[in-house]
Amino acid sequence: MIVQSLVKPPKVNCNQYLIGGKLHIWKGSMAEVSSNIYLTEKDGAHSQTVIGEVPDMDEESALKAMDAAVDAFKRGKGLWHTIKEKERI
Repeated sequence: MIVQSLVKPPKVNCNQYLIGGKLHIWKGSMAEVSSNIYLTEKDGAHSQTVIGEVPDMDEESALKAMDAAVDAFKRGKGLWHTIKEKERI
């Protein structure tokens, strides 16, 4: 989708990640997150819309997060799936 650059896209920077129900602060490099919406600049050029940054996790941190998520879900029978939404947050 292409829109005029008069639109100010939201930008969310998140330096936190969740492992085992606890938020951790990421102090490493960050990865840009782009939307599939392109802006038309004044000169007619199109630029992809950057909407924020997320932790560019190293392998060890990413695997810990994934293992915790798999453990919490347990194929739809784990704690995450069985508690109410408001209790997950």
